[in-house]
Amino acid sequence: MRQLRLIPSGVQKWHRDTIATSNHAFAYSSTMALHIYRLKDNTLMKMITAHERTITAICWSPEDSNLLATCSVSKKIAIWDLEAEEERFVTKVTDVPVLMDWASTGNRIALAL
Repeated sequence: MRQLRLIPSGVQKWHRDTIATSNHAFAYSSTMALHIYRLKDNTLMKMITAHERTITAICWSPEDSNLLATCSVSKKIAIWDLEAEEERFVTKVTDVPVLMDWASTGNRIALAL
């Protein structure tokens, strides 16, 4: 049997916006968890169980590198305080969000449902 491609366990190939970067770190989401790495040496800093269903998109706050927004197929939107490893804000929307991004001011998030 010939291996065609290696996909690490939990990596999503069906949602494309599950990786984000800041000045000092990058994050990617496996199915339901966030993995936060330090850019300087690619060291895993944190792994947070973020959602109970598949994460569809993540994005870093342009104003605060401690805040990361996530959304999932459960229609849940969360803003994470990475240092405290807890949700700072949570809401639900009417449909599954597939894309998200922070406004340049860092005070709002735009969603594509």
